[in-house]
Amino acid sequence: MRIKKGLFVFFMSVLVLRSFAQVSVDPEEEFYADAVGWYLKGYIDSLPVLKPYPLNIVRTMLSAVAEVEDSSEAEKARGYAEKYFGKAWKVFLGAKSDIKLKQIEWGSNGKKPTYQNGGIFSGIVNFSSDVELGKKIGFGYSTNFLIENSGLEFSDVLPRYLTNSSQNKIKDFYFPTDKIEFMADMNGNMTFGDERMFGVIGFNKLGYGLYQNDSNVLNPTAYQSLNTSFNYIGKTVNYTHALMALGARNLKDKNVYSLGKFMAFHALRFSFLKNALSFSIFESAVFGNGFVPFYLMPTPFVVVANVSGFNDNVFFGTGVEWKLLPCVAFTADVYIDDTKLGKLIKLKPDESATRCAFKTGLIYTPLNSPCSMISLDYSLVTPYTYTFFTSQDSSYNLHDYTNYGINLGSNLPPNSDRVALRISFKPLKGLKIFSDTALIRHGNAYESLSDEEVISVFNGTDNIVSDGGIGMSTKGLDSALSRTGFLKQPNISYVVQAGLSSSYEFSFKNDIRLFFDAGYTFEYIRGDGVDSNIFSGPYSSVNDVQTARNAWVASLHDSYNHYFSLSAKILY
Repeated sequence: MRIKKGLFVFFMSVLVLRSFAQVSVDPEEEFYADAVGWYLKGYIDSLPVLKPYPLNIVRTMLSAVAEVEDSSEAEKARGYAEKYFGKAWKVFLGAKSDIKLKQIEWGSNGKKPTYQNGGIFSGIVNFSSDVELGKKIGFGYSTNFLIENSGLEFSDVLPRYLTNSSQNKIKDFYFPTDKIEFMADMNGNMTFGDERMFGVIGFNKLGYGLYQNDSNVLNPTAYQSLNTSFNYIGKTVNYTHALMALGARNLKDKNVYSLGKFMAFHALRFSFLKNALSFSIFESAVFGNGFVPFYLMPTPFVVVANVSGFNDNVFFGTGVEWKLLPCVAFTADVYIDDTKLGKLIKLKPDESATRCAFKTGLIYTPLNSPCSMISLDYSLVTPYTYTFFTSQDSSYNLHDYTNYGINLGSNLPPNSDRVALRISFKPLKGLKIFSDTALIRHGNAYESLSDEEVISVFNGTDNIVSDGGIGMSTKGLDSALSRTGFLKQPNISYVVQAGLSSSYEFSFKNDIRLFFDAGYTFEYIRGDGVDSNIFSGPYSSVNDVQTARNAWVASLHDSYNHYFSLSAKILY
């Protein structure tokens, strides 16, 4: 249908909001991107393993950068110090929206193009604070009260395989109506200790790695969790040990959740060459059906899992960060879900039997330039990664690498890869400009199943996910799991995304700040529908399976999507 004038006026007048949270609670706060830049420029010596950082470490970083000769970065650090420590509490009001226009006709013979449209409009009130209680205790909290229109999920109005981190949160208090939804969302944590050794207990999101908006290990855009961690930061050795209480989603009803699911994580990092080169090893274990206290010990998780009979989902990873040149860092990490260990030790990994996530790239933060950061990275997630390969005896996903059904790792689905380029500019005080470009490929792993396997798997029960993704049913897939290749299916989806966004801040003497944001993303999808259902079953014959395959292939199509955003908020 055509865009109605009323919708267009509403879109132009209602402004969208970017998330505003506290540095001690939210690992996506803009401070963390600048902290990476300061580290690459040599203004600070190192970065903790986990985000968010304790307040005493944040204050130490800001004090160090405030004294550097780079006047723009020194001023930025002093601005952060005033923002986080100048007031005991903060409040902001805002309105927000996310709008998608799907172009269904290009227009010809003098006719105008036609679109399908959808949007989410909402308002928000936020109360937050960062408080230091002496030199060794820090406390932070952020509480959001939201109201938005019903009927759409943010996945319906955002670019493919991206998350809206400001909305990707557990709805702590949720009151839906036919047209409006009311939500209250709360985050907080408390840290104990000094800059070398500290503990954390909180309910918030966690992040791992140099990248701001994605991670194979702990993605800062994922749902928050009840978590606790121990951290040691030495001159050459860092150690982190964390425990998270997660929500397990019902395998047949995505709106039903249960507790009793946990994830343990620990990482050991070694630094060399005056912290210019670091090497890390890390593990995680997702477990349920009872708490296993041995995961609290600094013992290899694979050993603990072996004692428990390998009933838990254990991951092993390794990574490197190397400051190749001043202001330039190379980073790479691999996170292994499952593999044939013997071949891996011989450096001859079996592609068809290796399930892993891999990410590598370069980050550049120029000196004395309006360009603040350039990042170029490549990511891949092989088929069935982040899943757990047993017949699902439980009604809940107690072992998948998810929290409330959302992946804790990469925001790419299994059997995908991506090349992404992001450039950040700060040409004027208060003005920020971001350019994002990505090429993504995705294949449906279930397309590789034989007709006989489809008949066996899709027998009318346990038909959870259609593309071999997280939360799928694994009954009857033993043979498929051993041979399904990475992006080797006959039909592959190609996604091209190009976006430009900006933000401007007005500051006033009475401690009031006004923010305006605007953004546009164009998206082209070749082979849209690859991630949709191929099979539903049950099937009684090979002909039925072939009919389903042919119908699915015929449904694939090209898509052209336009995404718009505008925002305004006022902070005190």
